[in-house]
This record gives sequence, structure tokens and C-alpha cells, in this order.
Amino acid sequence: MKAHQFDYWVSRQHAAQFPATARPGPKTKTVPTWVQGTTWAAAACFLFGGIAVWNFADRADWADVVYGITCTLSVLTVIVASFMHMADSGESRVDDLMRQYPWQAWPCRMDNRSEFHILDPEQNIIQTFKNIDPLPTAGWRNITDGIGVIWICGDLREDVLVASVGGKPSWRAKPNPERSLPGQLTEPQQALLASAIKFAAAAAMQVWISPP
Repeated sequence: MKAHQFDYWVSRQHAAQFPATARPGPKTKTVPTWVQGTTWAAAACFLFGGIAVWNFADRADWADVVYGITCTLSVLTVIVASFMHMADSGESRVDDLMRQYPWQAWPCRMDNRSEFHILDPEQNIIQTFKNIDPLPTAGWRNITDGIGVIWICGDLREDVLVASVGGKPSWRAKPNPERSLPGQLTEPQQALLASAIKFAAAAAMQVWISPP
């Protein structure tokens, strides 16, 4: 775990087992499987039903109308089914991450709501991420003047789950190879970053989580 190299805090258990972010019960799907299956079946019925009507009704005018309607319904149903599948895949990916990886604390610089940089104790950029999900307002407000500490769950080379300290709110992000280089920090930001680096350290974060 890269955070260990810099003596940043890493949770002792997987994110799904961490008290503040544990998800009770088995993995749940955003959209039930039977709903997805029924939607795909409906799309196929609309399409092949329209083709059958068009072929076996001597291609009369009314058959053309029915064929056009069924094809349109088929396309719309496919679009709906695709969105359901995407939502389900995203939720499953989050659950998988939380079951496989612990939380890591990282000091970060967030100049805008679309991307952020995580930093080492020398203030060098370790990785830049682009947000997949819209950044929650509470997550944005928890970063003072673009400087703060975030928690990350996952492999830093791949898509990750990001959260404010404590595990909520959370959102997904992915590595951004086309990162924009941040400008110079102001003196207040430099002081904030120094504090963030100290706060992300294993000892300090553990005290915050489990005060004496």
C-alpha cells in the first residue's frame, strides 16, 4: 500500500468493514437482475414483433406504421436497459473495492471540482485523479481553500472510491494522465498543506478516529 511508504494512515480493515462506512448485509444491486432481464426481453419482442408484422402483412401502410413504432420502442427500451446496466456495474464496482481494499488517508490539492492531486510529505504530486461522479457539495466544502485530507479506497493506478475524512460523502474517481499542473500555493495554502500532511499521518489520524 503506497500510503504506508509515507507513513500515512491506512485502516486496519477493508473499507466495507470500517464502522463508519460498513454496508450491512450482502452486496445489493442498484437494479434487480429480473428487471434488467425483462427489459432486454421486451426490447427483443418489440424488434422481432415489428419485423414479423411488416413481413407478414403484405407490407401494407398500417404495417409500416406498426413496424416504425415497434422499432422506436425497441431502441428506447435498449437505451433504458443500458443505463440500468451501467448503474448496476458502477455500484458493484464500488462494493468490490470496499471489500478488497482499506481506506488510505492522503493530503490533497483540489483547485476545482473535476480533479484533484494527492501529495507526498514533500508536497510532490503522487497521482492526479479526475472525478467520475459529481463531487458532492459536502466533499467540496471539506476542502478548505483547495487543500485538505481525503480517504481513498483502491489501487491508485485504477479507478478508486474517494471520501471525505470519516468515509462520507464518497464518490468515484479515475487516474487522469492529462493532468493540469497546479499553480503556486499562497502562504495560507502552504500552511494548510503542512497541517494536512501532519493530519494524514498514521498516528494523527488514528488519534482522530479513536481519541484517548
